[in-house]
Amino acid sequence: MEQDFHSDWQIKDKDEQSEGQTRAEVVESLIAKVSKELRLAHREKYEMERAERTAALCLTAQIELSQFLAEAELLAKEKKSEVESISSERYYFFKSGAEKITDVALNRMVDKDEQVRVAKKEQFESESAYNKWKSLMSTLRDAHIYFRGVSKAKNDF
Repeated sequence: MEQDFHSDWQIKDKDEQSEGQTRAEVVESLIAKVSKELRLAHREKYEMERAERTAALCLTAQIELSQFLAEAELLAKEKKSEVESISSERYYFFKSGAEKITDVALNRMVDKDEQVRVAKKEQFESESAYNKWKSLMSTLRDAHIYFRGVSKAKNDF
């Protein structure tokens, strides 16, 4: 049942997603809309009906972002695995070419190797991106709670 929900679910509103957009672009667009609404709520009186719609927008953004987060986490794990693989390969390359070199020296050679450094940089970038999106998920949750509270408010602020 859950598989059917995920495979059939998509944003159908053309305003939300135009053809050819990547999931990252969809997520960024939704986050930009939520951010705009937060700025508006900060500056002036915010209508209760609009708050309900914005709370729903926050949920839509959370759904899209959760799918994107899964992809970002997988990429970060793949990059980490790639670093380990390249490091091992370079370690044995250096070990086979040198006589009586210590493990400490081999490890330093591996750490300075250009292939390893590039792979580590990509790993750090993917982990940083994943952490950024994870933080944004928390912010979206808070925004949803805020807008739901505004929509339920009986007194004008």
